[in-house]
Amino acid sequence: MRVHVLYFADAREAVGRTEEWIEVPPGIATVGALRDHLCARGGPWAVLARRGTRFAINRAVAPGASAPIHDGDEVAVQRPLLVEVGERLLAVDDDRWRVFFF
Repeated sequence: MRVHVLYFADAREAVGRTEEWIEVPPGIATVGALRDHLCARGGPWAVLARRGTRFAINRAVAPGASAPIHDGDEVAVQRPLLVEVGERLLAVDDDRWRVFFF
């Protein structure tokens, strides 16, 4: 399974990239398992394990670590600078002066 991971704000600064396609190992089927897989890279990736890190799957707020991920999903990672607007997630990418609604 492959997922497209987007990194915003502090997460982007920590890992040094804005996005990547990841070939997910068998057995990783939730956003929490994906987070743990990314954190296992060590070093700056540990920031993703911090309290407050939020995820969106295909532009919808992930309700928790048990939210399922599927082949081809877009998974956005953001440190606590996200704002929930009803059922949607708002992220401001301050380096590019763009606003993203998930």
